[in-house]
This record gives sequence, structure tokens and C-alpha cells, in this order.
Amino acid sequence: AGDRQTVVSRTVSLNPLRPENAPDRAEIEALRKLEQGAREVVWQESAGGVRYLRVMRPFLTEQACLKCHAHQGYKVGDLRGGIVTSVEIPTFLAGMKHVWPQLLGHLVLWACGLAGIRLAWRRLSRHACARHKAQDALAESEARLAAAIQAALLGTYEMDVATESVIIDDGLRALSGIPPHEEHRAFAWWLENLHPDDVPIVTRSYRELVEGVRDRDSLTTRLRAPDGSYRRIVVVGTVTDRRPDGKAAKIVGIWQDVTRQHEMEEALRAAAQSDRLTGLANRAALLIALQEAIDEARRSPAAKYAVLFFDFDHFKLINDSLGHEAGDRLLLAIARRLREHLDSVAGQYGGAKKHCAARLGGDEFVVLLRNLHSFEEAMRIGEQLLERLARPYELGGHSIVSTASIGLVTSDCGYERAEDVLRDADTAMYEAKSAGRGRLKIFAPDMRQKVRQRMELESDLRKALGTDELLLHYQPIVSLETGGVVGFEALARWRHPQRGMVSPAEFIPVAEDSGLILPLGEWIAREACRQIARTLEPGSTSIMPAVSINLSRRQLMSPDLPDRLAETARACGIEPCRVCLEITESAVMTDASAAAAVLRDIKRTGFKVALDDFGTGYSSLASLHMFPIDVLKIDRSFTANMLRGRDYAALIHTITNLARNLGMAVVAEGVETIDQVSLLQGLDCQFAQGFLFGRPMPANEIATYRPPLSLFLKAA
Repeated sequence: AGDRQTVVSRTVSLNPLRPENAPDRAEIEALRKLEQGAREVVWQESAGGVRYLRVMRPFLTEQACLKCHAHQGYKVGDLRGGIVTSVEIPTFLAGMKHVWPQLLGHLVLWACGLAGIRLAWRRLSRHACARHKAQDALAESEARLAAAIQAALLGTYEMDVATESVIIDDGLRALSGIPPHEEHRAFAWWLENLHPDDVPIVTRSYRELVEGVRDRDSLTTRLRAPDGSYRRIVVVGTVTDRRPDGKAAKIVGIWQDVTRQHEMEEALRAAAQSDRLTGLANRAALLIALQEAIDEARRSPAAKYAVLFFDFDHFKLINDSLGHEAGDRLLLAIARRLREHLDSVAGQYGGAKKHCAARLGGDEFVVLLRNLHSFEEAMRIGEQLLERLARPYELGGHSIVSTASIGLVTSDCGYERAEDVLRDADTAMYEAKSAGRGRLKIFAPDMRQKVRQRMELESDLRKALGTDELLLHYQPIVSLETGGVVGFEALARWRHPQRGMVSPAEFIPVAEDSGLILPLGEWIAREACRQIARTLEPGSTSIMPAVSINLSRRQLMSPDLPDRLAETARACGIEPCRVCLEITESAVMTDASAAAAVLRDIKRTGFKVALDDFGTGYSSLASLHMFPIDVLKIDRSFTANMLRGRDYAALIHTITNLARNLGMAVVAEGVETIDQVSLLQGLDCQFAQGFLFGRPMPANEIATYRPPLSLFLKAA
């Protein structure tokens, strides 16, 4: 490195005759600025891991230049290019210890040269013009270097160790704000104005230079500026003279203000470890914190930690139906609730807890709980968050409900890698979703097998779409007044080639989570309309539709759903009024106002609408008027319990009366005994559905099915 040049100059042009004069990208930008009138352009850049200061001055066309460049259209005085000087900062700094001897040598040479010029004036007169030009070029180069150093916020100092007096430049004087009367004790004054944490470091470095431990040292420190803020500066010091006893006599060096660079680095570091939307930690930062917790727990088993993995139910549906802006606002509200709750938990322990909330992406959040007294504490925090996150979010006029499914993993599993903890927490979260959403599940090793099976099921279901593996069965809906069949509910079935008949309770949740529910739902609607159209009696005027088709929450929020369903019905030859679309309470209550608008569009196309599983706790009787409902289907839990006490029977009676007043038909689901039929008839319930009247049957049995009349005779 000893022969590396600190300063290198070259000419560049936007219209070079030779390739070596072609500018790089930064030089092109500088030339553009010169064309706009700039007299000088200074910038910094890095190349090959080395930092450079670069200065460019204009290179104008002279008469002699036209000999080679006239064909390019240049005229005398035109900007032909630029002279660029590159300063390699590390090499420049390393050579500072030679600055003063070199300056002395230049002075001696200059003096000798002056004498020689006087003695040989006549002999050298013919070369005077060339010499003056060379001197002008040297002066210009030195000026450019000085400007570059100033632009880089570089400066120099010289210290007499015996007196601790320091000669400083104007830049350091302005940066530090040292009063003139303090300059005689500048070193002591600086120590008094350093950041307290940096004083021991600077003192040790100075002592080692003086004592001869090293001849050169550099460090970064914080110096208080006149406005009271701390500026971050890099100081390089080199011992240039030592006394006979080996102690330093003189120290010279340079300094550089790197405050802005440090602030930019800190901002980049923060951005690299935080989620841009929510400000929470991102995946990278979480993995670092989690690995620290793992390592700490391995060293000390008492250092318990736990991880809560959150996924928000139906977030994609909300995002798709209300727009990404609403989805972002929901994510921000979730992050705020997580942060507030963790702050309140930490406050209970005097802020000693080092809990961390992070967003992995989409609607997946993770909370790392550290320094736990027990794992029951993690359970308690998880349950508190379940309750807090289940509260409605008010977003742009919409009241949004998005419950969380949480997977919990604790440090007693003996993890070594952060990625393994997240994998198992994610697995437990999916188990919570499968168990009914809005709940917390603790990881158990057998869950991994369930996740693999679920992934296989999703893959098989994707292949089954459009094949004869999927089929529809129909469960009858009967009149409790006449005993006749008034309609059928279409229920999807899957005849798996290896597993046999797969329950809808298994594959429907998989379809919803994977997005397959949309193509599956379209197939169900098309197939049900086609098959039922074959069995309809001409002129039928039943108040109940011929076929009921279930809609998922995701289908409900599909913007063109009503038109697509109407087109499907017409293509199959069935009037929309003979089709009932069943929506669960949970689907409409996620965003009641948006759901009500979609249901009104469905009604305008002629379809009937049923509210399924009514009474499961999502809505109330008072909210029924919000939705354009034709049929109210009472959840099977009411039917199963109404013979065990008066409360359920009273509720059913209240529901039937209210529904009748609102112009709705009522269907009791899950009817399995004659006693239930008798009680429902006494409660003025009009219709019923359940295994008592028949299990779901293939389409080819619909036309010949008749419910046993004896059921109604006994009930009567």
C-alpha cells in the first residue's frame, strides 16, 4: 500500500475521443451540473471497500484544442469536459504523519527554486509561460483538495504534549464552539465537553499514545456542540516526535464530523429491524431477540420465555372487501393494542420485562415473552390478548370484528434455534384455527403430524376440484304443519380415492383457509341449481325455496357475487326465487354494514336469504332488522336442549314470534326426536330439518323422497 496514490486526477468528457476519458455514472452527473453553471462539484463515494473524496472543475475549449476536436462542434470557451481529482481518504489519513516534514521539504525546494530562477532568468525565460501554467495547475489542484477536505468536514490539529496546548483549525473551532480564552487549554476543555461515557475511552487512548503503547490511534467520540447537542466525530492522532525517554512530545492528527453519516446508519439499521407499516419489530429483529432468549434459557433454566403466534381470522376477507387501506388501518390498530397491552404488563413489573411484539407479514404477529415467572403467566397474557383483540375495530364507518387464533410455545421444549420455535408456534396457531378460531392452543408434538395431514388434504382437494370426487347430498326441510317436503339443503361431500368419504367438517375449513372455497362454492351453486331444476314441479308456490346453498364469508364479500349467482341460476333453468342462500351469523357480523349491503344486492337479484346457525352468540334479536332475511334457521344447540329446561323453549318461542313479525320463516335445525317435533309445533315453529326426517341423500333420491307421515301423527 506504500505506493498507492492519495490524489489522482484525470480528464473526462461526455464526448470522449478515447475510451479512457469516458466518465463513470457519478462523473456524468457532475458534468451535467457543470453544464448547468456549477463552478465546482464535490462528492464522496465508495469503491472496492475504499472511501473517496472527488472534486471536478470545468475544462474549457482552447484554440489549441480545436485541432483535434473541431469536428465535434466545439468552439473556444465551450465546456469540453472536466478535470476530476480523486482523494483516497484512508491512504490520506495514514499519511498524515508525514505532512509536516513534507511541508518543510516543499518550502526548502521552493526557496532553492526561487534562487535558481533568479540566477538563470535569461536562460529560463523561454520556459516561463509553461512554468506559470504548471504552478497555476498545482495551485488549482491544492485548492480543489482543500475544498474536498472542507466538504468532507475534515480538519487538522497539532498538540504539544508538555503543555497540552492544541493548535486547531477554524472548522474544529466552529464545531466545538470553544471560547478564545479557553484555547490555551483546549485539550482539558474538550474533555470537559465530551459525552461522559466517552471520557474514559479518550483518556486511555491519549495515555497510550503518550506512553508509547502505540504511535497512532483513532476513535469515535461525541463532543458537545454550542447548541447543546452532541456531534459524533472521528479523531485520528499520530505521534510525530518523542522525547529521549520515549514519551510523546508532539501529536498531530485529523478529525471528521460523521454525525450525519451516523444518523443515516442508525436510521437504516432501525429500518432493517422494524416493520415499515406498524413500527413493530420485523422478522429479522424477532429472530435475533428470540435466539437471545433461547441462549439465555439454555444457560439458566430459570430464564423462561414463551412465544405467542397470532393469525387474525378472516383478515384477507376484510382486506379484499374493504380495500387495502382499510386492511392497513386494521393492522395498525392490532399493533397498537398489542403494544399497549405489553406495556401494561411490563409496567406491573417496574418495566423489567423484555417482551417483544413483531409483525412477520400480512396478518401474522408474534409476541415474545421473556423473564417469565411461570408458563401460566404466558397463558394468562395470551387469554387477555384474545379478549382485547376480539373487541370490534371502528374503521372508516365500519365496525370490524376480527378475532385472533393464537399458538403458544414455551421454552420447556428445549429449543436451540429460533426458526424451530416459530415453526411450532405457527403449527399450534393452525390447530387453534382448526378448533374453531378465536382461541389459544399450546403446542404439542403430535400437532406436526396434523399439519402435514392438513397440507396433504389441501393438495388433494385442489386436485379434486372439477372431478367426480366431489358430489352433493341433500337434506330435506319439512313443514311441521303439513308434513310435506318444502325444500332441500345442498351439502358438499368428498369421496376421496384413498380416505373414502371425507367429512365437510374436515375439508371445508381447509378450503376456507386456502382460498379454495371460492371455486368450490361456485361448483356447489352450479351443481345444486342444475340438479334441483330437474325435480321442480311446475307452478310450485311454496313459501320455502326449493334448494338452500351455503355461502362462505369469503364468497359473501366477493363484489360480483349476486350477478354471478343469478347468471348461474338462469343457465341451469331455475328462477332465483327458488334458491335460498344461507349465511352464518359469524359471516355477517364480521362487518355488519358491509354484509347488509351485499345481502340487499342479493335480494335485488331475486334470491332468498337465510341466516344460519342463529343463536350462536354473534348477533342478537335486536340486530335482525339490519339484514334483509327471509328465513331464520335456529341453531341445533337450541333444539338439542329445549327438552331439558324451559329457558331454551322460551327462547325458541321468542325467536319464532319475532321472526313472524318481521316476515321471516323459521327452520329448527338438528331435529332428531318426535318429542322435539311436538314441542316445536307447540311453539309455532313452521319448519324443521334433521336426521329424524332423513339424512343427506344423493340427488337421484330427491324426487321419490317422502317423510314418514307417522312422525307427525305421533307428534300430534
